[in-house]
Parts: sequence; C-alpha cells; structure tokens
Amino acid sequence: MCGFNDIDATDALQSAIDSTAHTVRVTNRAVVWSIRPVVLRSNLTVVFEDGVVVRALRGAFHGESDALLTASHVTNISLLGEGNATLAMWRSDYANRSMYTHSEGRAALMLHSVHNLRVDNLQVSHSGGDGLYLADIYTAHITNVRSLWNYRQGMSIIEAFNTLVEHSEFSFTAGTAPASGVDLESDRPTQR
Repeated sequence: MCGFNDIDATDALQSAIDSTAHTVRVTNRAVVWSIRPVVLRSNLTVVFEDGVVVRALRGAFHGESDALLTASHVTNISLLGEGNATLAMWRSDYANRSMYTHSEGRAALMLHSVHNLRVDNLQVSHSGGDGLYLADIYTAHITNVRSLWNYRQGMSIIEAFNTLVEHSEFSFTAGTAPASGVDLESDRPTQR
C-alpha cells in the first residue's frame, strides 16, 4: 500500500480499498484527507473515524461526472461514520464557470448498480451535483446521514428496490434545478 500524503491522499486511500481487506479504516490524523475520485469495490466496509474529513482535492474533479466516491456494479458496500465524519467537496468552485465546465454530475457519493448497500452516520456536503446519487440500487439502508449544501440535490434516487432511508437530513440544496432535498427521478418508465 501507498503511504499517506497530506497534500493528495488519493493513492493511500485507493490502495487500501484495492487491497484484500474487508474493512478499511480512514483514521483521524488531524488533517484533511484530500482526494481525487476514488472507486469502491465489492465486499468492502469503509469506516470513517470520528473527526475525519475526506474532501475533494481542490482544483481536481474537472470531469463532468467526477464523484468523490463511486461504487458501480458491486455488492456488499458499507460506508460507516464513527462520531462526526464528513465527506465534502467544493461546490462554490464547481459553480464558477471561469474555473469549471458547467455540470450537475459531480456527486459526493455516486452509487450505481449496487447490491446490499449501507451508509450510516456521515455528513455529505458541498458536492458539485448530488450529495448521494442512487441508481439501480438493490437492498440499501441509509441512516443518520446529513446531506447539506449540495449543488443539485441532497439525494437523487433514479431506481431503488428494498431501500430504506431514515433519520437523515437533506437540506440547503442550492445551485441548479431541481434543487431538492430528495428527488425520486426515474430516467425510464420501467424504473422503480
């Protein structure tokens, strides 16, 4: 695994996620974990210790669909906060068209085709799109999540089966329409 770098911690985090460990702990090193987009794999629990801040590396995320954490076509993913853990981006930067191409797709958590998902006790804020974007989700429990100050939505659900969201807050969305807390927005008539 790669060592921690306090300027860009992407390689350290991605290396830990790509390992064979079932549980990866993001420790509170009294510094921010600044990262480029990170991709999650199947059969993984990521624990964010109390006080941890994982933040988008400033000046990165120029791709119109770059997300802080992405899980696609995977099973058994858990993202768990202990105490006060935060996943954050730079919403005001992405909204500045002199710095970034306009996009509504820079989500904090981009979750697509995930079976057996758990997200618990995290604050997700200041994304350049949705705090949480869920598409083709099969069996999920999202609880104690605070999704705040995101650019497009607090959470978008495109399609989800057996999904429970409880004890969560989706507030202060501002930037681009529809600017909702939670939006159920299927792309096709066949989606549920």
